Amino acid sequence: MPEGYFLSITSMCYLWMYYTVISLFGNRTQVRRKLKRASVLGFAEIFLLIFNWVIPVLFSANAAGRYFRGPLFVFQYMFGYVYAVTAGFIAFQRSFSEEQYADRRELRLFAAYPVAPAASGIIQFFVPFLPTLCCVITVLVMGIHLRMYSEMISLDPLTQLNNRRRFFLKVRQKDNARDRSLTYWILMMDIDFFKEINDRYGHPEGDRALRLTADAVTRAAQSMKHRAVIARYGGDEFILFVETEKDEEISRLRTGIENEITEVQKTEKLLYQLKLSIGSRKWEEGEPLSRTIEAADDALYEVKRKHHTDRQR
Repeated sequence: MPEGYFLSITSMCYLWMYYTVISLFGNRTQVRRKLKRASVLGFAEIFLLIFNWVIPVLFSANAAGRYFRGPLFVFQYMFGYVYAVTAGFIAFQRSFSEEQYADRRELRLFAAYPVAPAASGIIQFFVPFLPTLCCVITVLVMGIHLRMYSEMISLDPLTQLNNRRRFFLKVRQKDNARDRSLTYWILMMDIDFFKEINDRYGHPEGDRALRLTADAVTRAAQSMKHRAVIARYGGDEFILFVETEKDEEISRLRTGIENEITEVQKTEKLLYQLKLSIGSRKWEEGEPLSRTIEAADDALYEVKRKHHTDRQR
């Protein structure tokens, strides 16, 4: 049925735009509201398709089953293309953002996606019985699905932070385009007495402590804007890469993280003390990243030993 064909194209284009916006701007209520407003085009198409049964303004078929286009047929193309072009424009625009530097090449490739549906749509416009548009969009949606799958395996499922693999990928990209006016730092963080939280309050509470810590570190790192990359390194350990204009920013960042953790302690009314040990090390140009991480980890455990000693007094 032509109705199902056109609706499937519009639906795929809408989902394409939906995924683009959510993946670039995050799962936020305001973004979702805008996307819901954008769905009005889809409802308008449904209305026209229903109206077409009464007055064939979009398409019609004769007794022999031959297909004819109506005077408003072009709107069938416009509904889907608006979503596809919007997705491409958003991706292209974001590719110039410093915040998205590491994903710039991928974003521009993503922005070029509407070119293929546009070309196939032109072909189908002149050869209406050749379903090139639907086939091309289906292939592109499959590509988006694979990208979503790749993104899922790059995130820690519990905290939604980067996993170790994604962290190293992003940091290497930063290093390849190293700005010599900035200094690079690695911060290693570890939740104090985490095993006790698990043993005494159970693993669900331990998971909650990890999520709260991840959120606190993320909020504190927002002051660095696009100059920070956060990841769950493993277990109860987190890693933070930071570009700084002045080394004093690292002290302020550490203080900000500690303040956020203190605020969590108050607002969540935790039955245990949530506390982080933080170790930091400047990443000198030419030094292997693994050596810098190892040094930051050593600094972390110096702080951790001090916390254990203070607790025993």
